[in-house]
Amino acid sequence: MSLRNFFFLTALFIGLCINTSTTFAGSPEETAVKFAKAYYMIDASMEEYLCQECKVNEDEEKIVDLYLEKAETKARYSGHVKSFLKMSLCRIDTKVLHQDDSLAKVHIKAIRTRNINPLYKIVGAVFDLLNEYEVDEIVNLVNEDGQWKIASGAFDLSM
Repeated sequence: MSLRNFFFLTALFIGLCINTSTTFAGSPEETAVKFAKAYYMIDASMEEYLCQECKVNEDEEKIVDLYLEKAETKARYSGHVKSFLKMSLCRIDTKVLHQDDSLAKVHIKAIRTRNINPLYKIVGAVFDLLNEYEVDEIVNLVNEDGQWKIASGAFDLSM
């Protein structure tokens, strides 16, 4: 590869990275994707993307804490550790179905796979051992204090 082609490809890659990182900045799409990633990774950080109304149930218990506890119990009963249930999202596609100043509706489609060592993923892909699951969700968002937050009904936090 010539030096000219190398610089061209490097500039193209940097441009794509910059464009990708700023495309969704502060948008309902960005919030939906970040929440979905945290949700499938069974990560407590998903709570920061929930609206105030969705953070606790009618018994004043934190929804995310209950979800994490149920995930741990589900893993234990199936003979695994909680980390076995973690899933990575790839091939993420989002589309804003509706957006105004206070509400938005985002359709998110993705593929989720078991979150395992990347080397095992390569071997699994070569030998067709990996299971892929489709994610197809419509997420409602509300604008709270200038930030988009996930409204009720997104995904199944009850597990």
